Amino acid sequence: MADNDALIKTLRSVIQEELQPIRQEIQEFQQEIRQEMQEFQQEIRQEMQEVRQELQEFQHEVRQELQQVNGRLDRLEQGQKKLEQGQKKLQKDVTDIKKQLKGVWEDIQRLDKRLTTQEERAVRTVR
Repeated sequence: MADNDALIKTLRSVIQEELQPIRQEIQEFQQEIRQEMQEFQQEIRQEMQEVRQELQEFQHEVRQELQQVNGRLDRLEQGQKKLEQGQKKLQKDVTDIKKQLKGVWEDIQRLDKRLTTQEERAVRTVR
């Protein structure tokens, strides 16, 4: 049994020696992976920072454009109000002119009737 224990210790020792380079390779591989992950994370952070910066610039441009559009819209709305006010005044003026024109035509018709009546009297008196 002592020989078995010695054999087991020897085998363990041999296996440990054989596993040592494999463990070393695994540790080196893990270290490489950690290093690559850190580099990748740093690249991602940098890319995200660039994207954020571009997004902020884009948002700033959009806000400026929106302010300009809002300013134009305000001016258009003010212009539209002025046009509507002018249109109302014009409609009122047209209505007034129609009333005056109607009155003028009525006056013309009355004068025409008078003239016709006077002509008829003049014709009767001459006969």
